[in-house]
Amino acid sequence: MSAWQRRPIPEAKRLNLSRRAVRNLLTCMDPATPLPDPDRPGQMHWRTQIAARKLITQDADFRDVTTGQPLDDYARPRYDTGTKGINSRDRYYLRKHLLKKNGQVIYGPDGPGQR
Repeated sequence: MSAWQRRPIPEAKRLNLSRRAVRNLLTCMDPATPLPDPDRPGQMHWRTQIAARKLITQDADFRDVTTGQPLDDYARPRYDTGTKGINSRDRYYLRKHLLKKNGQVIYGPDGPGQR
């Protein structure tokens, strides 16, 4: 019983990503062979999720696997930072609580400076 209590929680290692994002990341993370490690000469490594996200943002010709379209200016920074997109609940909250500074709207439901 004590061995069971020391096991890590399985959900702790899972990523919270959409299917579309996983498909895009797998194109970078799943090469046929390991890659040479630039930090350790003579060693091989597999790309991590973070390294794959950075590679996608740096590649201007990267195309979404699902749609075949290039990433737009909205999706590319999300891959870079790993942030989630805004949803309808967030937009509802922002309509009720506009972010203001000195009486001017800084960030609204439609983006910076929007009401």
